[in-house]
Amino acid sequence: MVTLDGDLQNDPKDIPAMIQKLEEGDYDLVAGIRKNRKDNFIRKLPSKIANAIIRRSTGVSIKDNGCALKVFRSKIVKNIGLYGELHRFISVLAALDGARIGQMEVRHHPRIHGQSKYGLKRTFKVVSDLILMVFFKEYMQKPMHLFGTTGIIITGIGVLINLYMLILKIMGQDIWGKPLLLLGILLLLAGFQIITVGIIAEFLMRTYYESQKRNPIKSDMSQPSKIRPILKTFVKILVAAAALWLVFQSIDISEVLALGTQIHPVSSAEPSCYSFSPKQQQP
Repeated sequence: MVTLDGDLQNDPKDIPAMIQKLEEGDYDLVAGIRKNRKDNFIRKLPSKIANAIIRRSTGVSIKDNGCALKVFRSKIVKNIGLYGELHRFISVLAALDGARIGQMEVRHHPRIHGQSKYGLKRTFKVVSDLILMVFFKEYMQKPMHLFGTTGIIITGIGVLINLYMLILKIMGQDIWGKPLLLLGILLLLAGFQIITVGIIAEFLMRTYYESQKRNPIKSDMSQPSKIRPILKTFVKILVAAAALWLVFQSIDISEVLALGTQIHPVSSAEPSCYSFSPKQQQP
């Protein structure tokens, strides 16, 4: 099976060479790389950035995901589930299904037919689909690892906050209505819900594979995904922010300000010496 750009910027003369590469290299898919791309700078720069992000996020080393000229074996096409506008990630979907992917340079012509579909609206769609691809790559076969870990972390932060508020209550402070108390309760509820979503996702994943009699396939990516270090960094930032929030909440700003109003100089000759006295009652 061959896919081709509808505006004829790809050259059909490259198809025989791609089929030959498919057969000789024993590949399941051969993707084209547009050589000397005949597009303006405004289109080429975002495309290069998007390709770099996709490679780094998914671990699939495809140089030109935007090139529509591709050659597939029929068995791969039958197993790829294309929904919505996931055609931009055909190579990623094939890699997730265990396909062996090759690449080769192909010709590219200036646009003489059709209109460009690029725009800001398409950017948001691509980012949304990329998030879905990252989820498929990392957690399609183990969704509980994502939802369970996230839920445990959020629940743990909620427990720490509520323990802190309990200590303040035991010490005699009034904690009712404090934003930190509400935050702790909210995190507990959110954590339990996220864990529940992970359990439901596990049942759905098992139902999906068993109903279609498909065995989960661990794809052999050419490079590891970089999403896990990003998630670990995000978790560290979240924990640090929660710790700072606890520190600031432990300081009663109103008491500090009230203490400042009680400080006055002993004499004008010694401005560096201060004494503390109770507030004077206003008449």
